[in-house]
Amino acid sequence: MEEIKPELVEAWLREAGALALQFAARPDMTAEHKADNSLVTEADLAVERLLVARIQDTYSGHAIIGEEATRQSGSEYAWVIDPIDGTSAFFLGAPTWCVSLGVLRDGQPHLGMVYVPYTDELFISRDGQTSRNGHLLSVSSATKLNRDTLFCVSTLAHQLYPMKGFPGRLYSFGSCVYQNCLVARGAVCGTLSRSPRLWDLAGALPLVRGAGGDMVYLSGEPVVLADLMDGSPVHQPVLSAPPQLIELLLAIIRRSAVAGNGGG
Repeated sequence: MEEIKPELVEAWLREAGALALQFAARPDMTAEHKADNSLVTEADLAVERLLVARIQDTYSGHAIIGEEATRQSGSEYAWVIDPIDGTSAFFLGAPTWCVSLGVLRDGQPHLGMVYVPYTDELFISRDGQTSRNGHLLSVSSATKLNRDTLFCVSTLAHQLYPMKGFPGRLYSFGSCVYQNCLVARGAVCGTLSRSPRLWDLAGALPLVRGAGGDMVYLSGEPVVLADLMDGSPVHQPVLSAPPQLIELLLAIIRRSAVAGNGGG
């Protein structure tokens, strides 16, 4: 089986990002709501088609799972595509969306790559290390939380888990993947994702772990991508953070849970 070449995948991601930017510049771009009430634009569909074609042309025996309904069975390798993570941000003209690719080998994370077109940032996780534009990354080394600590929440997560008792500042950038990239950079102490699916995590999880962080459920159990291969949302929210802050953040999130949400 031919080994995957990251430099080739990088070229695909940049091509996909350029295509998405062409759509973003169009004043007549439209969006529709999918069955799960999330947005989809013609750009999402076009970018997914492009990436599927590149993968099929080069690695024809590999499996492919795309957010916008692509399903192709295959070998030990499975490509997971999120053509535009943060579609609402993309549609509104915000720069915090990205193109995400994750590769699983026999169900285990093998490669994670994310491209942020507006800032020309390429995040890669391979061989257990994460880099951003060629520079190795590490999650925050902080051991305490204070008023300057930054934490990200996904859309609506703050309503279910208002983070009472958290001393710092909360942000939402409209993209689960982008916010996980910020965790890998050490720019924020963590991010809470309310109901992500496989394509929201397949590219992001190896980035976070390759930078020394972890991704766990509110129960404290580690996220296992192989359990999400059917595309269903996770059974409880997901926290990404440096290992030394996970228990502290989990305690704050659980205590602040709105009645009926409990610990997930």
